[in-house]
This record gives sequence, structure tokens and C-alpha cells, in this order.
Amino acid sequence: MLRISRMSILPLIVLAITLPPAIAAQRAHPTTVCDRKVLVKTEHQLKHLKAADVQRLFMTFDSNCTHHDDFHDWGNELLFRVLQLKPKLFVQHLETIPSGTRRAILDEIEHPLHNGFDISGMIHKVTRIKGHDHSKEAVLAALQVARRNN
Repeated sequence: MLRISRMSILPLIVLAITLPPAIAAQRAHPTTVCDRKVLVKTEHQLKHLKAADVQRLFMTFDSNCTHHDDFHDWGNELLFRVLQLKPKLFVQHLETIPSGTRRAILDEIEHPLHNGFDISGMIHKVTRIKGHDHSKEAVLAALQVARRNN
């Protein structure tokens, strides 16, 4: 019988406890970058999105997605629709993703591809969210840029 000593398992326990939330989230939702299937699913569940849906959507974004026109246009629109309908979920989950993915999403928010969004209304909704100050401020800054760009 294989015996595992406390000393050999201790580093694994420490690693599991200290695993950064972004890495844990990425492993929990192995999604392909620029995956249109995720956009389809998000579109169909838009009014009833759950945390896992927002997380899955976020994990599809990458700076390389701007080269995939079909994904980029639709993904940009969906990010704004999610932010408009579920601002708290948006802000909460923005802080759980890797920094490169977070930057790609904020870049999308700074550059809306459609003029039909109420950016001022989104700013108002995000401002009223309690907590999540770092993500909230990042989203507000991106929305301010979007308002200037529109």
C-alpha cells in the first residue's frame, strides 16, 4: 500500500489554497478563445444569465479576437448587453479572470461597435454597485472612454 506522508502532501495543499482566483477560474471554465458557440449560448440565455455564463463569456475574449470579425462584432455587442442587463455580475466576474483577458474585455468596452447602447445609463448602474472597487473603477473608466468615442 502506498503511504503518503504529511510532508509530501503539504506543498499540494498550500498550492491549492493559494492558487490565484484567475487561474482557478480559467481551469474551472476551459473555454476556447474566440468561441462563437459561447456567444450563441450567451445570446439565448441573455435574460437569465448566471455567474458561470458570464465567466464562460469572459474566457472567450483575447486580443487576437479582434482579427475574427464575426466573433469580434458579436462579442462586442454581447459584452455591452451583459453589462447593461447584469452590471453586478459583469463587475464581479471581471476581477476573477486573468489580466490579459480582463484587458481585452475593457478594450472592447472602450470601443463600442454599435451606437445603440445607453453608456450613461450603464455608468449610473455600475456606479451604484457596492464593493468590487478595483473592477468597478476599471469598468467605469472604460465606459468613460466609450462615451467619448461615441
